[in-house]
Amino acid sequence: MGIYHPMQKGKSYCNQWTIDTCYIAYGYGFNRSYSADFKILGVKEMKILKTIICLFLLNITFITFCGPNKEGIDWFEDVDLAKKTAQEKNKPLIMYFRIAKVDFCKEMESNLFYDEDIIEQSRKYVWVWIDGEIDEETANYYVIHAYPEMIFYTSEGKELFREIGMVDKKELIKDLKLVDEGYCKYDDVKAKYEKDPDNLELKYEYASALYEMGELIRYIETLQSIKEDDANNTHGFYTKAELDIGFKYMTDGSVEKALECFHNIVENYPDSDEAPMALNYIGDCYRLLGEINKAIDTYKEVTDRYPTSDVREEAEKKVKQIEAFEKVVKEFWK
Repeated sequence: MGIYHPMQKGKSYCNQWTIDTCYIAYGYGFNRSYSADFKILGVKEMKILKTIICLFLLNITFITFCGPNKEGIDWFEDVDLAKKTAQEKNKPLIMYFRIAKVDFCKEMESNLFYDEDIIEQSRKYVWVWIDGEIDEETANYYVIHAYPEMIFYTSEGKELFREIGMVDKKELIKDLKLVDEGYCKYDDVKAKYEKDPDNLELKYEYASALYEMGELIRYIETLQSIKEDDANNTHGFYTKAELDIGFKYMTDGSVEKALECFHNIVENYPDSDEAPMALNYIGDCYRLLGEINKAIDTYKEVTDRYPTSDVREEAEKKVKQIEAFEKVVKEFWK
């Protein structure tokens, strides 16, 4: 299941299901969100359930040890060696961050990276893959936002730009051309913004570039400045900035702060383009807090209040996933 972020062009992954499972495995879910049926479980039964679910999660983790097949693109697995090779051979470096069980990663690895045209062009670059679940330290170091994510560098190690989410063949070929031209998204966006600092659209693009570059403090500062410049949401950028700030809080674990941002949008700007997604994120926050019943009610509210929104389908899927999971757990204890 993916949590969509408005700044992402493609699809990405956030392991919310695993979060829910962990709440149950460690007992939080029973006290905070699930029905009384689970509260009567004895210590022995709880230990059994914890063991079963933890073993299941461990089993899922095993599949992450398989990287992209090397019969396609010539992949490195060692980041330092890849960087050294790129510099020695004067080739641009492409870092691909993935998680094996994510469908979007599987699709890219089974189709895109085996395309003959992509393989032919790949020889001009040094490619390295990193599994974010196995090597979380490296993923954190490079400030990975979602899976899959690709970072494009010059041979000297200067970051040019990123692709956050799944890309298709046409997009990747375009990206490789930009790499050949030495295009740096951050430099380009920054130059345009500095020429016209009062342009809110350019300022928002600049904030997005800061986000991709991992300049997260400046990113939040710029978004706060956008909110001040468009305090009444006259141009629609106040709610855009507020949604992004809330999303950053949510992914950082500051769920209560995130809820404040999302509630602000839903309650004060219910007709804004960002309101359906803000309400959807409120449901996600409740899931992170282990308040599953509240999460379900919130997702259903998305479908009721915004029946024509693109977010409706995502909210409906989340309700079905939660209900299916609860059913499995209850059936297990019958």
